Amino acid sequence: MLIIIALLWCKKDIRDSFYQLIKTFFHKQILTVLGFAVVWTSICIVLFYEIGVWSTDNLKTTLVWVITYAFVTIFETHKIKSSKYYFKSQIKETIGLSALLTFILELQSFSFAIEFIIYPIMLFLGLLAVVANTKKETEKIGATIKVVLGVFVIFYFAHSFFVSIMSPSVTFSWANLTELLTPVLLSFSFMPFIYMLYLYQAYETKLLGLKIYFDDEALFNYAKKLAICFFRTDLDALNRWVRNIHINEIKTKEGIKASLKDV
Repeated sequence: MLIIIALLWCKKDIRDSFYQLIKTFFHKQILTVLGFAVVWTSICIVLFYEIGVWSTDNLKTTLVWVITYAFVTIFETHKIKSSKYYFKSQIKETIGLSALLTFILELQSFSFAIEFIIYPIMLFLGLLAVVANTKKETEKIGATIKVVLGVFVIFYFAHSFFVSIMSPSVTFSWANLTELLTPVLLSFSFMPFIYMLYLYQAYETKLLGLKIYFDDEALFNYAKKLAICFFRTDLDALNRWVRNIHINEIKTKEGIKASLKDV
């Protein structure tokens, strides 16, 4: 894998794209969302630990889940709007073939020293691969990173699958069953966070026009709080309300409050 990275690094356009990608990754908004995701996941893990369905033995599987599921779904929240059955498909994926493949991938381990080096690198590359899809100018380096990750995953999977077949008594154990359940539980617990993130992004996008229209920070904040309390998860009604404010040229607190009843 290091040889592949070294060869790709020799290309100037890939290096330039990588620098642009690093700059994008450390954007304040992206780091804030990732920070909230880490806090949410940590709280869920503590709860799972307290009820006895998670232990430190599941830490590696948790890290793989973060790379392969959590960070990917964070940057795919826009699909919720275009797909009526988004969460239904997520549930099918969580309890389907991908869960089994992740389970096989995590059955066997390398030495602690090797995994201590590999996993932080894979985590960082996984993050970069996801962030790369958010901008057209970094898509090329994103595809390159995915190739590197793909080569590593294939090698790791083949190693784990072969060793597991050679030792079936160790493979089919209670400890490994918890390894199978870990990504499933984490995925289900992460879906509410994804939905809340989607709602936040939707409100920010739909209310952006009002912020420019009002040109008054206090009035905009008043309208925003009313909208959140009144519409909650009804984004279609929110959209109609924003449109009505523009059409009726409402620019007072009384008018904003009264306009809620007309939606």
